[in-house]
Amino acid sequence: MTRLLIAVCLLWAGLQGHAAAQDNSRVALIIANSEYAGYSPLTNPATDAALIANSLRQAGFGVVEMKDNLDNGAFRAALGRFQVQARSAQVALVYYAGHAVEVGGRNWLIPTDARLASDEELEFQAIDANLLINATSSARARIVVLDACRENPFIGRMRNLSGTATRAASSGLAGASTDKVRGTLLMYSAGPGQLAADGVRGQASPFARAFAQYVSTPGLELRLAAGKISDAVHSETDGRQTPWVSSSLSGDEVYLVAPVTVSVAAANPDTAPKSATVTTPTTPAVAFDTRALELAYWQRCCASADATDADFAGYLAKVSRGDFPGTFADLARPARPRPAVQPPAGQPAPSPAAGPRPLTLGQTVTAALEPAGTRDSDNVLYQDYEIRLAANQNVEFALDARDFDTLVRFGTGTGAAFREIKSDDDGGEGVNARLRVSAPSAGTFTVRASALNNTMQGGFTLASRTFTPSPPPTTRPLAVGQTVSGTLADGGSRLEDGDKLFHQYGLTVRTGERLKIEAQSTAFDAVMELGRLAAGGAYEQIKTDDDSAGNNNPRILAALEPGAYLVRVHGFDAAAAGVYTVRADRVPPPAAAPQPTRLGVGAATQGTFTETSPVINGFKPYNYYVVAGRAGQTITVTMMADFDSYLDVGAFTAGGFAVVASDDDSGGGLNAKLTFTFSETGEIFIRASAVQEGVTGVYTVNVL
Repeated sequence: MTRLLIAVCLLWAGLQGHAAAQDNSRVALIIANSEYAGYSPLTNPATDAALIANSLRQAGFGVVEMKDNLDNGAFRAALGRFQVQARSAQVALVYYAGHAVEVGGRNWLIPTDARLASDEELEFQAIDANLLINATSSARARIVVLDACRENPFIGRMRNLSGTATRAASSGLAGASTDKVRGTLLMYSAGPGQLAADGVRGQASPFARAFAQYVSTPGLELRLAAGKISDAVHSETDGRQTPWVSSSLSGDEVYLVAPVTVSVAAANPDTAPKSATVTTPTTPAVAFDTRALELAYWQRCCASADATDADFAGYLAKVSRGDFPGTFADLARPARPRPAVQPPAGQPAPSPAAGPRPLTLGQTVTAALEPAGTRDSDNVLYQDYEIRLAANQNVEFALDARDFDTLVRFGTGTGAAFREIKSDDDGGEGVNARLRVSAPSAGTFTVRASALNNTMQGGFTLASRTFTPSPPPTTRPLAVGQTVSGTLADGGSRLEDGDKLFHQYGLTVRTGERLKIEAQSTAFDAVMELGRLAAGGAYEQIKTDDDSAGNNNPRILAALEPGAYLVRVHGFDAAAAGVYTVRADRVPPPAAAPQPTRLGVGAATQGTFTETSPVINGFKPYNYYVVAGRAGQTITVTMMADFDSYLDVGAFTAGGFAVVASDDDSGGGLNAKLTFTFSETGEIFIRASAVQEGVTGVYTVNVL
């Protein structure tokens, strides 16, 4: 019997490929802006984005959300929703293709409705590229790709209408730092000041093609993949374009696709495929070494002279839970010396403290962090303020700045003697900080107005005011089969993250139950979380959703271990309020795996997904088809439906269904389409499925 060896790597139309097992802990947001009001459309973003999205699905990303032609509001809303998805993710990736400008060292992405008359309007009409990093900040590993270094028609218009150029504007983007969020890889399609080549009309750009090839190559470490992408584009463009990378990833190796070898037996046209073997590596798709993670955590939280007792206690708690091996446990325990961090090479040593300034409750002060100002042991600029508070007095501190990312810290002592009690980075609007505290005792406390890292400076305002804390949540009962109504209103419980009103429900899950939980509201954009109480009573999120039920309403499908769970309903932002309903229902058990339906070339068949259809990856319905072909024969398979369809081509092995090619939307709209060439006479299997969980409806599969 002839053996057909399928090398599992990403190849395109007519070639064999591999899709890693889809993993919902990997999420991606793909944005392609092509149609700009008043300007000629861009030819490549949509093509590039489709290729990138497909490559990420091939790499095993379980959630790949594509958005095109976003105006300002839709752009910000998409980032906000993705930030919710990324909270429980291992890997989060955002890719943007479209127009962008660089002004004064800051990169701005241009929504489709922007009508920029001057560079001063960027704050209001454009998207700060740092918001893409913020949207991924809760994930363990973060990737941001800016494919936006195109020749830009906005530049000339801005310069012409603004009269004088107070800040330099250019089409190429400025290099940025990933210091803001450790564990981030930031990649530009071209180096600082360069323009990216679009390539041949109708085909993907050199950068998109290189990215798609290497990001899903099995066994290729992420940073090495970035280097190969850069080399490939540099070579193809004869040095005119060199992608640029900034990384703050730790020393852990990060693999998006681990190496896999699949051996599949060839078959005669009327013979089913024989058994085969699957070899999988011991290295996981995303490999994190606990010692490297521990070192990164220690350097970030505990290796500074400003480290607090709470920082050391947090580290020791992670050691006791088994998260870290305890390399620095002796240093973290009380009465041990704390090692100081030396200033970076070429930067001045920490400056002497200038002394705290007074701050009274209800006061707003205006000041600036200047290069000659006070710096901490990490060489970050700061200014201390002293405020007197009564015991248990509730105070909010808002630190706002236009030119840098703010960090507000509350504690005791000043200068090198400062000891933090609580801090906040992005609790306010954008990258501004907002911190709410309850004074632990009567006395004088320190509020530290700080930049987030040692490259930042500029003017700021610091406001102090009292606030009334929200009441603790009441856990209301939610039974399976029950619809419950509620109203989010001022005075109710609020989440610490984003100050959002929320309600909490208790849900008991029995053995073997599969549940669908939906919230509905016409008053606000609803978000729902499913979680539970972890050891120690802390809330632990399991799953979250924003709009899977349609019309900005959330739906969560879950197969859970028996026990007690919590369902939280809240709005997308702090202003969300109004009436809603929430309901939990049992989902019928899925049918067994289907027998493949044989299709001939030129045939079409119709199928229906129902609540009881067989499912993969939790709740995604699917069906199998088999097509016979001759060596060298090429077939094209399409799947058309009112829902977002998905096609896999592969073979059955001892380890299950081995995918060799996949597609989501090459058929236009929500339709899937892929082309496959038989290397030998035999059979290939087609799996028709859906992108989203819980889909029902009719679909059509064609083989041509």
